[in-house]
Amino acid sequence: MYAQKQQQALEVNYIVYNNIPLKSQNDIGTFELRLIFTDSIYRYQHVETINTSEWQKKTSGFHENVLEPFTIGRVGSNKQFKIAKDCESGRKVVILDSIPPIDWKLTGVNKIIMGHECEEALGVYRGRPIKVYFTQEIPVPLGPYKIIGLPGLVLEMSSLDGDFRYIASSLKTIYGIDYSKFRIPNYLKVKTFKSYIECIDRDSAERLRIGDARLKSLINSVNSDGKVQVGTEIQSSIQKFGLELIYEWEIPENDKKKK
Repeated sequence: MYAQKQQQALEVNYIVYNNIPLKSQNDIGTFELRLIFTDSIYRYQHVETINTSEWQKKTSGFHENVLEPFTIGRVGSNKQFKIAKDCESGRKVVILDSIPPIDWKLTGVNKIIMGHECEEALGVYRGRPIKVYFTQEIPVPLGPYKIIGLPGLVLEMSSLDGDFRYIASSLKTIYGIDYSKFRIPNYLKVKTFKSYIECIDRDSAERLRIGDARLKSLINSVNSDGKVQVGTEIQSSIQKFGLELIYEWEIPENDKKKK
């Protein structure tokens, strides 16, 4: 099934279970990720399905973070280009991310997924321990989100803490692909993933600071002793809702190497 002809590609759809944003709703958010690839290029995007709840669609920031336009890259490269909304200008920009390599450990466990023999591997992606099942029957080093580098297509991935799970739901060959959909718009500004995340962190911190100050003011108005029992820890929306827990530039030894 591996695409060899120039006008032929494979399309794999993943059902994604994200348990983080909806914990307060006593539910698990689900959406669909579509990955289309040839032997040289790939494109993925989150697509809205009937399983996307009304709460998800209406929640501020959730639609932009999850139902994003698209991401493209070259097979075998660690660089990805995502078309996204810039938090400073509000305009579309190209976000360049250089994905750090994952030190994969094969466990020797095998299982069949969608008729393909798959091998189990463990690794840590930006601070989050993950487990994947990949098949060398489709020898392309791709997978959902940014999980790349194995000698076969990843058909299932889960974080060991249970917050994220990606399960392939369909796999098919497509013909007559439109290569214009795999091109980076040359009229858009290019920003690094680091600057993109730092901008979101600043924006999130400011919004949470204002909200926290208002909450403290309200509590002080009703507590006669004036004591405030409110946490002030601030996290970015990406850290709360995304697969990444820590970025490579946040690790002290990496900062020293750059200096």
